[in-house]
Amino acid sequence: MTKRKNKKSTRIENNYALIMAIRNNDIENVEKLLKIPSVNPTIFNNECIRLASFNGFTQIVKLLLAWIGPNRQTVDPIMTVGNTYTCLLSAIINSHIEIIKMLLAWQGLNGEYINPADDNMSIILAISNNNLEITNILLEWRGLNGEFIDLTVENNLPIVLPIKNGYNDIILSLLNWTGPNGEYIDMSIFNIFYLAILNNRVETLQILLEWRGRNGEYVDPSMESNWAITNSSMAGYTEIVEMLLKWVGPNGERVNPTDYDNSAIKWASKNGYKRTVKMLLDWKNVNNIAIDYTVLIVCIREASVNNFNNIVEMILDDNRIKSNITCNDLELLHREKYIQPYLINTLKCFVLDREKIKCNNIRDPIEQKESLIAINRARIELNCPSLRRDMDIINMELVMKTGNIGEKIPTELFSSISKYL
Repeated sequence: MTKRKNKKSTRIENNYALIMAIRNNDIENVEKLLKIPSVNPTIFNNECIRLASFNGFTQIVKLLLAWIGPNRQTVDPIMTVGNTYTCLLSAIINSHIEIIKMLLAWQGLNGEYINPADDNMSIILAISNNNLEITNILLEWRGLNGEFIDLTVENNLPIVLPIKNGYNDIILSLLNWTGPNGEYIDMSIFNIFYLAILNNRVETLQILLEWRGRNGEYVDPSMESNWAITNSSMAGYTEIVEMLLKWVGPNGERVNPTDYDNSAIKWASKNGYKRTVKMLLDWKNVNNIAIDYTVLIVCIREASVNNFNNIVEMILDDNRIKSNITCNDLELLHREKYIQPYLINTLKCFVLDREKIKCNNIRDPIEQKESLIAINRARIELNCPSLRRDMDIINMELVMKTGNIGEKIPTELFSSISKYL
């Protein structure tokens, strides 16, 4: 004789069967089991609705939300195993769009409803997953009492993640958002804008620089003593550096890379960012003033120490060095043991070239000749590039005068320059 099961045992088995049917997305069995009076899908803190929401079982979620027990019990998608709003958060994490819509539209028998604006965790999750559709669904949601998701809470916290990660479509959606009371995100707050630079988000930065607030606000990268251009130069973010140097604010504002003691070009030189150094060398402010040559001397030292010879050569080719280098600068650099000798010689040639030009102002012909001889002897000793250029010019002049084009350089050339040697 088979022992008859008691009601409690049967109820436990049926409820276990319901959970297994939900796990297997067995819609037919779930529907049958929900019709059995002893089955209660609210067991284990509404684990059934959480499980279905997490796995994206849309039809089962629909059945569970519609279920009403013999004592008018209903599942509660608000309080489930784990935490408040676990169902909604699970659906958002796994991008189950239809389930999200059902949960947001759900109302309990006593007027309960899910309020994703309680802690803004829902919108944060949607944004962190770079899910534009869910983000827009949540922004369009309105509670029964007028609640809405406010993007301006905690200093515009919801827009921090997309700026940091470069989720540009979501950024555009958030910037276009307007709350029911006229709320909007103010991107002129420096700490938010700066995240695009810290994370080298070029397209994101472009969006932010083009943004204008409802009251004319705008992003000003020159604020905080031009820390934006300084940091991007130090990090070698060349595209951002280029964008910032081209930026002009609505009131004519521009960035100034000389703040922070010219750290922008100094660090770019030290770290070997040639393109960045080139852009900073070419920069001039609204008064046509460029970075001072004394700063470039420091950059030569920084680049040389780290063996970035291509940067050294580029700076040496700048007219500010050629026109302003002094003997004192040479002495300072020469004391730096790690400065390569060829650099010192190149700089000495610049000084000698300038001294040679100054000889044109000497009125006494004898003194002028003696000065030129001394300078050119030093130039020959250093094998200065400019000396070779001078000799080429003399060659060309003599060839043109004697008509010996294409022939051997005449001996008159050497007698012409011998008086200066």
